[in-house]
Amino acid sequence: MNNIDPPYELIGKYLSGEATLSEQEFLTKWREQSSENNEEYMLIAMSWGYSFNSLDQYEKKKEDVYQETLKLINRKNSNRKKSKPLLIWGGVAASVILLLTAWFTLQVKNEVTPKIFASKQEIKQVTLSDGTKVWLNSNSQLSVNPDFNKKSRMLELKGEAYFEVAKDQNKPFIIIAGNSRTEVLGTAFNIKEKSREGVLLMVTEGVVSFSNSEITVEEKLIKGEQAILAVDQSEIKKDLIQDFNRFAWKTKMLNFRNSSLEHIAKSLSNYYQVEIEVSESIKQEQVSIQFDQDQIDDALKILAETTDITVEKLESGLFLLK
Repeated sequence: MNNIDPPYELIGKYLSGEATLSEQEFLTKWREQSSENNEEYMLIAMSWGYSFNSLDQYEKKKEDVYQETLKLINRKNSNRKKSKPLLIWGGVAASVILLLTAWFTLQVKNEVTPKIFASKQEIKQVTLSDGTKVWLNSNSQLSVNPDFNKKSRMLELKGEAYFEVAKDQNKPFIIIAGNSRTEVLGTAFNIKEKSREGVLLMVTEGVVSFSNSEITVEEKLIKGEQAILAVDQSEIKKDLIQDFNRFAWKTKMLNFRNSSLEHIAKSLSNYYQVEIEVSESIKQEQVSIQFDQDQIDDALKILAETTDITVEKLESGLFLLK
């Protein structure tokens, strides 16, 4: 990082929403290095104030972007009342537009990265070009490069997904999720990216390599193991999978064996996305039960019939077990 060579391509990726977490951190550090760096970034950001859906649309607006940039520069330098900065910033403007034009043109020629979305209350199943099967949980997104499975198999995940990866010894399957990097040849696993809690990986088949984005901390996981990568990327905590009901969003089934009502309520709350409270007197009562109901009301009715508890639904939508 230095003040002489601004990272134009990286800035372009950031402004178009394509920068990875590590790239965002790099850019932030570069901006903080000096006021000149930050001014350079702000100038580019002002020029990037358009949304382009195609190269043709970009070509039509490119001149407008350039003119707006020059206006910004002129205002900036008229305030400074100096002639030399005008020449410098004018050259910067030309360089910025030229480099961003080249970067955007390359992006269009390489096609926009396709994104697969699963909206709220939706579980989406897709099969990738290499034969890998993916179950995408609600409110999740999968970005697959246009050249996926040609020379490499790399994609980016936001949210949660379960993968059954097709084997290919020559092309490892790599997933970037938050600040993590997961690499496999052919296996099955679930990965959940949550910005505030880190990234959780659970392996159900095969062997998986799990690391931070810089690969400075890394763990190998086998069937039945899970690991959490801390938000600050400082460590990976590995353990045996404690709760297979974390897969319930895919299997549509919850199983409990001698579990406390407190634990059952928490799992039901997470699965059905509702609030459930348990009276203190029955929290530790042990229950063995299975749920495969579509509605929370039906699941709680079965729980009440199986145990000696009462379920009350309050006006706020909260369910109270007592």
